[in-house]
Amino acid sequence: MKKIQILFFFIALSFSVVFANSKLHLEVKGMHCGGCEMKFKSVAAKIAGVTEVTSISAETGKAEIVKKKQIISDEKLVAALAAQTGFSVSA
Repeated sequence: MKKIQILFFFIALSFSVVFANSKLHLEVKGMHCGGCEMKFKSVAAKIAGVTEVTSISAETGKAEIVKKKQIISDEKLVAALAAQTGFSVSA
């Protein structure tokens, strides 16, 4: 019975590592209105690995995105957002 418990523990642990989410705080330059915020959020939501845009502000030029670590790297996400939105995006 103890071996089964240990096996389930390692299975659960591997799932938590594979499906772990991380928050990415971004600086976004070039947004000036609510339409820009909507554009950024819409583009981000379509990128594989992005699970949520938790905040976006044209006023402060900041965004926070929740993403799956194993699906897309921070660097690739930043590059994709910059290319697809036309804004200057950095982490």
